[in-house]
Amino acid sequence: MQSIFFTVATLNTMVNSWISDLNVTLRSPLGTSVVFHNNERDDGDDIVRIWTSNDFAKLQTLHGEDVRGDWALHIVDKASADVGRLLYWQLDMGVDADTGGVIEDRAEPKIDIPDFNTTGIVSSLQQTQVDTVKDIVVLLDIEHTYIGDLQVELVAPSGISVLLHNSEGGWQDNIKRDYDVETKPDLQRFIGETIKGDW
Repeated sequence: MQSIFFTVATLNTMVNSWISDLNVTLRSPLGTSVVFHNNERDDGDDIVRIWTSNDFAKLQTLHGEDVRGDWALHIVDKASADVGRLLYWQLDMGVDADTGGVIEDRAEPKIDIPDFNTTGIVSSLQQTQVDTVKDIVVLLDIEHTYIGDLQVELVAPSGISVLLHNSEGGWQDNIKRDYDVETKPDLQRFIGETIKGDW
């Protein structure tokens, strides 16, 4: 069992014109609840914030829990008139060193994708950890006005590759989603691969 020793929760952005209406709670697979925001700041607009277990003591109640399972962000608007949208949230967790580690990395190069060009672009993440892949989740955020034109491929340092997006979606705009071994079974090809190198 892998258990948590460090947690970072990012809520970016909760758009709402009267955030004192809101209650925002994180729930672990075991049912432990951590309240991030509880009807605070009467006249504030929007919540853009990062909570860490170093500076938000309530998150430390999750330390030692099993990371496996469904984690949920529960948001309640307790009043009428003002409305809002959840645009993005992310949960990064470290696990006990004795049982393995979680690598969180992100590339935000904002590279233009050339139109009608089969060469495309490459964005790399360099990993230095000497270990093998136990599990993998890929978060993808691409701005494009016709995603049916796009192919998106993840390539391991060994050269093994998995096609994440293959000209699906037609006229739809943008790809913003995450892929794991359940939603994209081909990612299982990376299990057991060496982490170290350029992905």
